[in-house]
Amino acid sequence: MKKHDIREDCVSDIRLQAFIDDELPGEERQRFLEAMEEDPALRERVCRMRMTSEWVRQAFEDVEPPSKAPIRAGRATRRRWPMALAASLLLFGVGLLVGRLCVDHETAGLQSVVLQDIEASRHRVLLHIEESDPERFRNALDQAERLLTEYAETGIRVDVLVNAGGIDLLRADVSPYVQRVAGLMQRFGNHIQFVACTNSIRRLEERGQQVILIDHVRTDTTAVDHVIHRLQEGWAYVRI
Repeated sequence: MKKHDIREDCVSDIRLQAFIDDELPGEERQRFLEAMEEDPALRERVCRMRMTSEWVRQAFEDVEPPSKAPIRAGRATRRRWPMALAASLLLFGVGLLVGRLCVDHETAGLQSVVLQDIEASRHRVLLHIEESDPERFRNALDQAERLLTEYAETGIRVDVLVNAGGIDLLRADVSPYVQRVAGLMQRFGNHIQFVACTNSIRRLEERGQQVILIDHVRTDTTAVDHVIHRLQEGWAYVRI
């Protein structure tokens, strides 16, 4: 099947969701990735759907399931519907913003795409990690170091944002890259910032885990808020 054919096949949201959920066969998934590399509109659409799915999961992660015992539709119900409304408004805002400078990490041309967006973002890049995966950690740190080195004369700024399983990258007693993270902060100063989602930290602590982070990691914002804030400022966004 030719590359332009796969783009035609990927029109339906059902097919796009199957790709996002990693449910496509290997060969078909590879054709899909090649099509995304050539088609910015398709890449943006997939990125928007993936982020929306993730924000839905995160927005409702803290909502407790209903009690098995029957309850009256009273105060508890009235307390919960504003949370759902707030989450819906948040997702709407993300949907409007994410299409501006959104890059999908799985395309074979990640490096070239990121470089193309550097100028448009005025040399400001947000790298986002959500999974506890040493390979993703290494990739994110490699990307950050490369950008900071190659664009040093432009005053480039790079944020590395972690949430969910990605928190492990910045945990002093868990991360395989403690020295490297500390070294990047020492070497590049305020041109690089590591940010850990406060909600993710709280959830770990609620499960009885002690969260000890690498020194100088920022912990005063949520992942959702930080992404929205940076997109509003025109930063390029890369999900690792």
